[in-house]
Amino acid sequence: MIKTELYELQCPQLFVQFKWHLLQAKKTGNRIRFYYSDAQDMTDVFKYLTLHHYSYTQSTTSQLFIEVNADYV
Repeated sequence: MIKTELYELQCPQLFVQFKWHLLQAKKTGNRIRFYYSDAQDMTDVFKYLTLHHYSYTQSTTSQLFIEVNADYV
């Protein structure tokens, strides 16, 4: 599994970095986990995942992350 932190980023850089890391994970068929903070707007990320039919899970703990099955699509 690939792990990447998006803590410091804001849109549109956050969205661009998210898509780039997702593409890298997809090339290798890995799952990827994106860590983010409460203050970040992840709306575009969730819309993108839904629109492109990615299988993902969202954390329900205090540490926020999205885990995406990059080989799913």
